[in-house]
Amino acid sequence: LQAIVDYVQTPQTDYALLITGPWGCGKTHFWKNVVEPKLRRLKSGGVAWRPLYASLYGCRNTKDIDTQLFLASHPELRKRLTARVSSGAHALWPLMKAFTRFELPAIDLRWLVNTKHAVLCFDDLERTQLPMKEALGYINAFVEHEFVKTIILCNEEEINEDADKKTYATMKE
Repeated sequence: LQAIVDYVQTPQTDYALLITGPWGCGKTHFWKNVVEPKLRRLKSGGVAWRPLYASLYGCRNTKDIDTQLFLASHPELRKRLTARVSSGAHALWPLMKAFTRFELPAIDLRWLVNTKHAVLCFDDLERTQLPMKEALGYINAFVEHEFVKTIILCNEEEINEDADKKTYATMKE
């Protein structure tokens, strides 16, 4: 936890942190129940940090990740969508589809994600359906070009395909 706090409080970084371990060891639990609450209490220039979480599990393209980050950066919208959809308002089905894992080609959600004072968490890297090079390249755009604080949760031992293992080993540094 202290390593994460130190990283977040470092003024400008061009690297991400990796938390790795076997499935079931508590990486996601640690993030959601220990790290997120701590980050929300930390301030930078009088403004609290905003942890944004996205699971890469099953993501087939970067638009899937964009959608998760967009909804994480706009929790009031996510709350409204969830409430209306769960109330049985079938007329909202097109809107619900637009803000889940379905494609929304008319809008590039990536540029609507507010990364100011954000700490991004990308979970389940080993479970993405994206090629490893594409997934890490997507994450790297935040890290090295936008200098967004970024944490990756991953079970390195479960990266299956040989090409992905080689790419991961090369790119993770």
